[in-house]
Amino acid sequence: MFNCPSCPSHNVRTIKKYYPGYRMRLYYRLTDNEMAMERLCQLACEEEILDLCDISRNPMVLNASSYYPLVWRFLPALDAQVDLMLSRDLDSDITAREQAAVSEFLQQENKTFHIMRDHKDHTIEILGGTWAVKLDHGLTRHLMVKGMKKMLQDPTVLNIGKDRGLDQFLLVRYVWPLARKARIIFAHDSFHCMSYPFSIGFPTQREQSEAGNFIGAVRTVNEPLKMDKFQSLMSKL
Repeated sequence: MFNCPSCPSHNVRTIKKYYPGYRMRLYYRLTDNEMAMERLCQLACEEEILDLCDISRNPMVLNASSYYPLVWRFLPALDAQVDLMLSRDLDSDITAREQAAVSEFLQQENKTFHIMRDHKDHTIEILGGTWAVKLDHGLTRHLMVKGMKKMLQDPTVLNIGKDRGLDQFLLVRYVWPLARKARIIFAHDSFHCMSYPFSIGFPTQREQSEAGNFIGAVRTVNEPLKMDKFQSLMSKL
C-alpha cells in the first residue's frame, strides 16, 4: 500500500464501475503510521463498499498477522458470510476484460473455481491475484475450508520475508489439487491453454495498443502485451 498510496481509492472506483454491488475487503497491518491509517479511515467513511480489516485483530484466524502478507487476501474463503470471493492485487487494475471473463465464469452452473492467466509468463496453475471462487456451493466451500486450513498449518506460511510467489505455491499445493479432482475449475488462458486443464480463451480480444493490457498487470506497466498466442477459443477438459 505504501508503494501505491492511491491504490485503495482507485480500486474502489473501478470496483464500483465493473462490479456494482460488490464490496472491497482490504486487509492491512499498520504500525506507527498514523497518516496512512487516517487516509484509510477517511476513504472508508466516504466509500461504504470498503471494508477495512486489521489483520492483527482477525476473528477467524489467530496470529494471522504473522502470515506471509499476500496470503491475507485468501482469508475470505474461511468467512461463512462470503458467498463469492475474488482475490486481487491492490496495485493491479480492474478492467472490462477481467469483468467479461468473470461474468462468463458466473454463468457456469457447475464450475465454481475461476482462474485467469493472461500473460506469457503466467506459467503456474493459480496466480495469487487472478482467481475467484463461488462459496455458496456446499462442496466448494467445504473444499476451500479444507485447503485453507492445511495451507495455514504449513510452516512456510509464516515466512514474512520476500519469498516472491510463496502465496501462489501454497495455492497450488493445497487448493489446486482439491479443485482439480472435483472438476470445478473454469479457467481463462491466453497463452497456455494446452498446458493446463479446464482452460479456454478469453471472451474478449485484447486491446493491443494499451499499456498493461493484461489481467493482473501492475498499474505502472508502461508497455502493451503482444498478440495472444491462441486467438480462437480452445479447451482442454
